[in-house]
Amino acid sequence: MHRPFAGEMREEDRLTTADVYGATKAAGELFLRAACARGQMTGVVVRPGPLVGPPAFAAGSLRVPGRITQMMAAAGEGRPIETVRGEGRQLADVAAVAGAIRLLTETENPHPTYLAVDRDVVTWERVARTVVASLNSSSEVRVLPRAGRGPVPRFRTGRIEALLGGPLDAEAALLAQIRHLARM
Repeated sequence: MHRPFAGEMREEDRLTTADVYGATKAAGELFLRAACARGQMTGVVVRPGPLVGPPAFAAGSLRVPGRITQMMAAAGEGRPIETVRGEGRQLADVAAVAGAIRLLTETENPHPTYLAVDRDVVTWERVARTVVASLNSSSEVRVLPRAGRGPVPRFRTGRIEALLGGPLDAEAALLAQIRHLARM
C-alpha cells in the first residue's frame, strides 16, 4: 500500500498500490472506513510489517517472510546467500502487534491508522548471518553493493511508539523464529 516505496512513509500518506494484492488491501481499508462511518463506529487500521516470531503455541501456525524461507533453504543446502548492502525491512514482532491491537480496543479516540513496525531496519545481511549461524551452515553470505543511491525506504514509527510507550523491537522474535525453523 506504500508502493512504490519512498524515503520515509507515514500513516497519512495517500494510498497507492503497485499490484492486485496492494489494491485489495487498500479496498479493504476503504470498505472498513465506509462501514464504520455508516454504522457510527470507530475503525482502526493496523498495518504491520513482515511479522516474525515463533508460534504462540505448539500446534500454532507459523507464517514466515519469503526472504527468510529462501535463506533457510539455501543455508540448509550450504548454498551461498546473497544480500545487498544496507537493504532490509522494518520487521514486526507478532506478539507486540497483538499487544498493540489489544491496547487499541481500549483506547479513547485512537488514530485511524497505525504503522506497526520496528523503528530500525534489520538488514538482510544480518538476517542471513543469523540464519547461517543458527543452522551451523557452511553457507557464505555474499554482500553485493547497492546499485541505487537513494535512501533505504522506512516507515515513520512515532504513532505506534506513543501507543506502546516505546519502540517495537523484533530482534528477539526474529531470532526465536529462525531457531524454531532450524529445529523443524
